[in-house]
Amino acid sequence: MNSSLLWFSYYDGAYGDTIRIATHSGNCIVQLKDKIQDLFDGNLQSFDFCQMSNAKCLDSIYSLELFRVMKSTSPCITLYREGKNNIFKWVQDLEELETLLGLIDGLISDDSPGHQYLAYEDDGCIIELSYNES
Repeated sequence: MNSSLLWFSYYDGAYGDTIRIATHSGNCIVQLKDKIQDLFDGNLQSFDFCQMSNAKCLDSIYSLELFRVMKSTSPCITLYREGKNNIFKWVQDLEELETLLGLIDGLISDDSPGHQYLAYEDDGCIIELSYNES
C-alpha cells in the first residue's frame, strides 16, 4: 500500500456493505478531516472524496460524496449504480459532521494504528476509516 494515499475499497463485509478508507499517512487523515471541517464550517455543501488528489478508489467505487444537510435522513448513505460504477451519496447534518470530526481527531491525536467507524450498517453502508493498520 502506497503510504501517501487514501485507499477506498468496497466489499460485502460480515455486517453488510462496507467501504474501508485506509492509509498509513497522518497527513492523509488530516486532509480528509480538513474536507469534513470545510463542510461543517459551510465552506462546502458537498465533497467527493474520490476526487481528492491522494485518493485511490478501488472495487468499482466511482464516487463517495458527502453532503451537508439541515436534517439527516435514514439511511444516510445511498448507493447508485451506473454500469459498473458504484456511486455513494452520504448525507450528514451539523451534529453528525461534528461527530465525524471528533472520531477522526481521535485517530490523529493517538497517532497509533487504529480505526473508527464513520457509519454503520443501519446507515445504509458501513464506513471504516483505518490508520496504520495492515
